[in-house]
Amino acid sequence: MIAPLHTPVGDSGDVSHCRAPGKLPCKDWIFRSGCGRLGAPKTEPKGARRNITLMTTVTPIRNCRPTYKPVFFTRTELNLLLTLYSRRVSSGEWRDYAIDHRRGHAAFSVFRHSRDQAIYRIFKLEGPDRRCQFQVTAGSRRLRTASSLREALRLFEPKLRLVT
Repeated sequence: MIAPLHTPVGDSGDVSHCRAPGKLPCKDWIFRSGCGRLGAPKTEPKGARRNITLMTTVTPIRNCRPTYKPVFFTRTELNLLLTLYSRRVSSGEWRDYAIDHRRGHAAFSVFRHSRDQAIYRIFKLEGPDRRCQFQVTAGSRRLRTASSLREALRLFEPKLRLVT
């Protein structure tokens, strides 16, 4: 048996208040399965009970937040990273960057082309004692590990050559 297009949730059968032209159906109406529209026909066995879940439970947002604190770059660290990045962009070596904040580390990734994989990644790794270590990688190779960002970024300083 096919149910009528609009079936009220209650058993009263009085649906006149829900059929006002230009008004949305009131809360007594339910969405029927089928095509996804309100009132799509659905076959139900005679005497079947509808399973209705009310959304009356309030969940505070603070209970849904992660229990860990992600690692972030400080303002001075970002200043060092972006200064290096701007020098390399002006020389034409680098083109794009990305910053990720994850559980236990923050990453500054540098790209030669927007569609490529990162050439270099500079990680700020946080240990269990909340001390940070900085690591520079190229692909899967670890190029340098240091306790300060300045020391780790020395890898990118130009090498002095003897000119005769």
